[in-house]
Amino acid sequence: MKKWVKIHIAAWLCLVAIVPALIVCALMGMSSEGALGVLLFLIIAWIVLLRKSFKARKQDPDVMASPKEQAKAEKRRIEEERKLKERQQKLRDNWPVSAVIVTTQDKTKNKSGLGSAVVGGMIADPVGAVVGASVGKKTVVTGQTVTFSVKYQSGRTGIETVEVGSERFNFLSSLLLK
Repeated sequence: MKKWVKIHIAAWLCLVAIVPALIVCALMGMSSEGALGVLLFLIIAWIVLLRKSFKARKQDPDVMASPKEQAKAEKRRIEEERKLKERQQKLRDNWPVSAVIVTTQDKTKNKSGLGSAVVGGMIADPVGAVVGASVGKKTVVTGQTVTFSVKYQSGRTGIETVEVGSERFNFLSSLLLK
């Protein structure tokens, strides 16, 4: 027997037990406050168990949903399926099929001559600072970028600039026309 059915039966047994419980309270000579307490306890137990059984029933995969809920679920499933197909089509259309290198460019960074100026200033006063600053300026290569002309499966072409050694660079390099 399903769990939610057992809980549901227990809930209704609490409700049915009210009359016999009140009879027992009267036979035992219990005060009206005591009988009222028993009555409230059984009613609260009935409500709690009934709610719990309905929650458990909703989670039961074997319980058929109402036609309205089934229609909503079917509508949601169809909409999700449509969105998934759109995403898949978009991915297919934007999938690169070939690539050609257009340009390569070094990424550079200018280093200031401040440190050299300080050292030159300590060695040869102001003249040494000026000479140190002019000698200390450097341009350092920090990386390289490559610009690809990419043709996508949809027939569209585009330009992509990527860093050498990146995952996208490796992928586009594998598509280079030979």
